[in-house]
Amino acid sequence: MGRLFTVSIPLIASFCAAYAVADEVEDAIPRSLRYLEKGAIDWKDTMGCASCHHAPMMLWTCATAKRQGYEVDNASVETIAKYLLSEDNAAKILPPENPPPERDGTQLGSTYALLALEQSGAARADAAVVKRIRDHFIATQREDGTWPPFPSMGRSPILEGIAVSARMLTLALADLPEGAAIPAVVQKAYAALATPIENPSHQVRVLQLLVDVRSDAPHDVIDAQVNALESLQRPDGSWAQTPEMSGDAYATGQTLYALGKAGKRADNPVVRRAVAFLLSTQQPEGSWPMTSRPMAEGDSGSTNLEPITFAATAWAILGILAVTESP
Repeated sequence: MGRLFTVSIPLIASFCAAYAVADEVEDAIPRSLRYLEKGAIDWKDTMGCASCHHAPMMLWTCATAKRQGYEVDNASVETIAKYLLSEDNAAKILPPENPPPERDGTQLGSTYALLALEQSGAARADAAVVKRIRDHFIATQREDGTWPPFPSMGRSPILEGIAVSARMLTLALADLPEGAAIPAVVQKAYAALATPIENPSHQVRVLQLLVDVRSDAPHDVIDAQVNALESLQRPDGSWAQTPEMSGDAYATGQTLYALGKAGKRADNPVVRRAVAFLLSTQQPEGSWPMTSRPMAEGDSGSTNLEPITFAATAWAILGILAVTESP
């Protein structure tokens, strides 16, 4: 299955003018889409849930690719969309009413589901599941405009504390204007997140740029965030989750996505190097190699790399799509 050329020819021409690997991009994206489609369906069928990111990020990535002219497996995408929106909570994305202590906090699965359903265009504002998740997050916003952190049940960057949960939820709620409470909740969050935090992680930097773009922050604020991210690019074109780690597809894809939303495109040298890094490191089946992020000194990391590999692949494709779409 190839790309729908009635949509993609202007994009391909624009990309070729600045960058000589358009054919590689045209090959890389469909391979990753097949990987994500199969992975989300397999997870649903074998694990009986959406996972924190499998179903949501497959839906988000495939819907974005389809809007840009790429062919997707419509049956798989529709299956996942219906699964996430099922009112019986088959996907297990609704926040638990009485969570055990180790699960008490902002639920990552609910956050990703809300964000992905909105970004994919699959969610009706009046859908029962969307409303229940949205109402939960409105009710649990703290006085300072943030939300409780994700439960400490996994490794960064998937689970990375209050700074990440607050920014992801702000982005999700900002695109759901239905209901009088939404603007007040989002404005309160914007105000809270406008105060810089000391030594932010790379993921927080990326999400803050997305919040600044979404909130129409002053140009100098956005430019400062862009410059800070660009300065952290490694010589091979990648970005890393932490200064001690090698660059990878997760951090690189997220950064490209944010830079694309800030207006950067394929003719930008920083973008060009990042896309080249991703193209050179993609695996034959469409995923990207990842390593587990240690949580403490002496920790060897997780042996299950499927979650971070799946999430990294989705972010890598979302990043490439963001910098190659028409302005």
